[in-house]
Amino acid sequence: MLYVKKAFSRHRRNLALLLLVAGMIFLGNSNGTNFFFSLTDKTETSYECANCYPGAYYRKVASEYADWQGIEGVIKIGQPTLDPARYNPRTNWSWDGFNIYMGGNAGGLQEIDAGLNWAPVLDVNGRRVGDGTVGAFHAFWRNGAWNDAPLTSQCYWYPGDVVKMSVVVTERGKLRLTICDAGPNPRRIFIQEFAASYFGGRARMQFKRVNDVAQHGNEGRPVIPTHTQIVGAAWQECYLLHTVNGVTVRVPTNSANTYSMSCPHKRHVRIVTTHELDAKGGEQISIYGTPPAPLAVPFQSAHSFNGR
Repeated sequence: MLYVKKAFSRHRRNLALLLLVAGMIFLGNSNGTNFFFSLTDKTETSYECANCYPGAYYRKVASEYADWQGIEGVIKIGQPTLDPARYNPRTNWSWDGFNIYMGGNAGGLQEIDAGLNWAPVLDVNGRRVGDGTVGAFHAFWRNGAWNDAPLTSQCYWYPGDVVKMSVVVTERGKLRLTICDAGPNPRRIFIQEFAASYFGGRARMQFKRVNDVAQHGNEGRPVIPTHTQIVGAAWQECYLLHTVNGVTVRVPTNSANTYSMSCPHKRHVRIVTTHELDAKGGEQISIYGTPPAPLAVPFQSAHSFNGR
């Protein structure tokens, strides 16, 4: 009988908690806003593993679906290290790679990726510089088909460079990617407008920022073990763009306004942030194919994201 009473009491508490959460979601949606919960326990791990798109190690931060006009941010590029065992002699290039990109989704009808991709460095004659490990970041956009910026010195960015990036709606069915040196007088700048059929129309849009260790030819499949990593990348600021009465409002990509994923498991991604950085939608990101040993001192965190 005591066991039955305890079980009944426990179920009442669980029901009360469920009703409370449901009420919070209802109230949040009733006034046009959304609640986002920072998942820090086993629930988060199962959520992330269940929703991760397979084939890469990555950090993704994305908005809810709304009438956004785009996303913009400033990032310091991290330091990449390639696993020699992942070298492909047929292409003189690694099976692993790196991407820093933005983009979004229009009503579940179209997904767009656009940003920086790790690629070989070519000289003025179009010949590859150095061995199969010499690379740099250059612009790409994917709107169904993969598109690359010209492989020229004006379109290369390197580890440690600080870059401003944006993807914005310019008109119905079109997006514009802009990548340039951060600061008032950029030396390198790349601008590309491209078709994105479902953006800027009636569909509500989601925008995102992503850092990853990609694996060529492995998209949609379980990740392949690797020691490739990229450490010390830092979004110094990042904002969602929304227009209110003709005025552009910048909304930081922090836990109050977005959800985040570290895939295929949070142990592969380490996040450092502060209250000041979080207020600007920023964070520091390191991604490891092989997770390093746990730190003796925990990372500082303004919020308890997925271990951050």
